[in-house]
Amino acid sequence: MITDSVKGSSTRFFYGPEQECWYSHLHRDNKLVRSTIYAGDYEEVYENGDF
Repeated sequence: MITDSVKGSSTRFFYGPEQECWYSHLHRDNKLVRSTIYAGDYEEVYENGDF
């Protein structure tokens, strides 16, 4: 997790069993702002709760 206490945001990364990044979540003021899904060369970004 990476936290920016000045901006009130944090990003949390989730990894698979072989240490490949599967997805991440960006929160601001404890609200989900962006989710990113990683699958090899594929990357899907969802913003503002549009999942």
